[in-house]
Amino acid sequence: SGPGSITINSWHHILMSYDYAASSGKIYINGVDATNTSAVAANPGSATTLTLGSSNLNAYYLHGQMDEIAVWSTALGHDDARAIYQRQN
Repeated sequence: SGPGSITINSWHHILMSYDYAASSGKIYINGVDATNTSAVAANPGSATTLTLGSSNLNAYYLHGQMDEIAVWSTALGHDDARAIYQRQN
């Protein structure tokens, strides 16, 4: 528990931002940086298919619902993640 944690049967705002130029990513949960660097360290490359709700090998699936998915053409930072969360909450 605590900032950036996920609880079962609760609504959560999750934002993943990847900066292609810096080869780094961040994960924000409810507007709080919850980055685990091993989870976002891979470079997706331009030929990789974006997959939501399962792994790229289809070995793991999300057991839940996703709503209001959005894709930006630029990497979002902490202030962006917090502002988007606050608008949704």
